[in-house]
Amino acid sequence: VYTNAHLMFVLPHSVITVSLVAALLPRMSRAAHYRAFGDLAADISSGMRQASALIVPAAVGLMTLGTAAGILLFQWGNTSTASAVATGRVAEVFALGMLPFTLYYVILRGWYAVERTRTAFLMAIVLNALNLAIAVPLYAAVAGKVDGPWALGALAFGYVAAYWITLAVAWRVLSRQIGGLPTRRTVGSIGRMLLAGLVMFVVMELAQLPLSGMAESGSKLLALADVVVVGLVGLLVFLGAARALRIGEVTEMVALVRRRLPVGR
Repeated sequence: VYTNAHLMFVLPHSVITVSLVAALLPRMSRAAHYRAFGDLAADISSGMRQASALIVPAAVGLMTLGTAAGILLFQWGNTSTASAVATGRVAEVFALGMLPFTLYYVILRGWYAVERTRTAFLMAIVLNALNLAIAVPLYAAVAGKVDGPWALGALAFGYVAAYWITLAVAWRVLSRQIGGLPTRRTVGSIGRMLLAGLVMFVVMELAQLPLSGMAESGSKLLALADVVVVGLVGLLVFLGAARALRIGEVTEMVALVRRRLPVGR
C-alpha cells in the first residue's frame, strides 16, 4: 500500500518537474560556469515557479481524487477494494508534500550547476535524518492506537514534514552560497498559486459530495466519473482563480502544454 501510494505521489513530479528542469539545467550550468549568479538565481526561481504552476493543481487533484485513483489503478486481480482505497488515502497524505518535493528538486539542480555536490549530499543526510526522526515515532504512536491505513498515513505525513523542513534549510543554504535568491518574488507567486489551489480544493470537495459512497462501493465506474468530472471541474476552477489572481506562470504553462498537444495542428 505504502509503495503504491508513493508511486502515485511521484508520478506527477516525474512527468512535470523532471521534464522542466532537464530543459533548464544547461542554462543554469552555463550561468554558474561564468559566475553569473544573478542569472542562475533567476533561472532557479523561474524553474520553481513554472513547476509549481503545474504541481499545485496536481497535488490538489491527488488530495481530493486519491481514493478514486487508487480504485482505478490498483483494484485488480487479488487486490481488494479495502487495499485499493487505503492506497489512495495514503497517497492523499503524500500529496501534501508534492510542492516541497518539487522545489527541493530544483534547489538540488542549483547545487549541481555550481558543482557543490557535497552540499547536496549533506542535505540528503539531513532529509533522511528528519524523516526517521519524525516518521518512525509518529508511525509507532498511531499504529498502537488505531487500525487500518492511519498508521501508514502517519508514516507518509512524517515524510511530508521532513521535506517541508529540509526545503526551508536548503533554500537558505543555496541562497547564501550564490549570493541570494529572489525569495520574495518566488514565495509571492507560489503563495498565489496555493490560494488558487485552495479554491480548487474547496470546489472539488463540494463536487464530490454526490459520490461520497464511492469508496465503500469500490465501483470503478463511480471512480472514473469522480476523476473525470470532478477533476475537470477542479482544473477549470484553478485556471479561473489563477487568471483572477494574475498568476502569469500558470498562463505560460497552459500555453506551453497547448503548443505540445497535437490537437489543432
